[in-house]
Amino acid sequence: MRGTETGSHLLAPSMQLYGVLLNSVLGDAITIINNVPNQNGLEAWRMLWFIFAPRTGPKRLHLLK
Repeated sequence: MRGTETGSHLLAPSMQLYGVLLNSVLGDAITIINNVPNQNGLEAWRMLWFIFAPRTGPKRLHLLK
């Protein structure tokens, strides 16, 4: 993650998120996180959400039970 004027305040929290995610997941999720460039935790979260989040209403409701 580059420290641009608009995003430099997000650099440290994003890297912290990367570490937390990496230490909180198993299996394929580790591979996904390791493939995110520059230890960008926000991008890692986005990728995990895109791949693992349920896409339909019934699947989301099932998770609430």
